[in-house]
Amino acid sequence: MESIYQCLDQDIELTKEDICKTVKQMRKEMGMTQAEFGAYYGVPVRTVKAWEKGECHMPAYTLRLMLYRARMEQKFQR
Repeated sequence: MESIYQCLDQDIELTKEDICKTVKQMRKEMGMTQAEFGAYYGVPVRTVKAWEKGECHMPAYTLRLMLYRARMEQKFQR
């Protein structure tokens, strides 16, 4: 995937690997640590680590909602 926001397109099928890479890329682009990212989304840091390692499955719709929130808040911060 070229852009992390591409997966907002409902027609793109996301694999487990896509989800893991996207979570990590999104967190880094937001300039957050795993702890900050977890606090931002209200999830334990252990869950963030598990998502990034592919040890814990996240439904694609959850990732899409997280990306949507990040994108909308970035727009308003400019």
